[in-house]
Amino acid sequence: VTRPFSVGDFIESSSVSGTVLSIQILYTALNTADNKRVMVPNNHLATSHIINYSIEPYRRVDKIYSVAYGTDVQKVKEILMNIVVSNEKILEDRGVMLGVSKHNESSVDFDLKVWVKREDYFEVSYGLNEAVIEVFEEKGIEIPYPHREIRIRSEEKMQ
Repeated sequence: VTRPFSVGDFIESSSVSGTVLSIQILYTALNTADNKRVMVPNNHLATSHIINYSIEPYRRVDKIYSVAYGTDVQKVKEILMNIVVSNEKILEDRGVMLGVSKHNESSVDFDLKVWVKREDYFEVSYGLNEAVIEVFEEKGIEIPYPHREIRIRSEEKMQ
């Protein structure tokens, strides 16, 4: 009743994350994502924040996509929604959030939030990134990078 996780759950504490293999009297055994065995003292887990990624059946994928200033906002929103609709693993009935979230120095950021089944999280997350790159290139949408303009004045002109 008082345990925030069970064997088989994927958890994250302040210093480590992994799948719980066993919960013993003094230690909890975790397997990390890169297959390392970590023994975490239970007193550490008892006093740390713990994120349990396995307890809920759904997760939200949060993405930010940047475009160059001057890009048609409605066109970008339409492209992103078409990508969402074409991905059958995105649970549209749980809601989709999409909008301009920030004006940066070199870009306008679009915030996209979609819901997926827990087991589809990484596939959808990576798939969205790949699809956005492909469609943005196809539609001529520029993904900007920071620009710096440097002007050098010679001493002769300054005198």
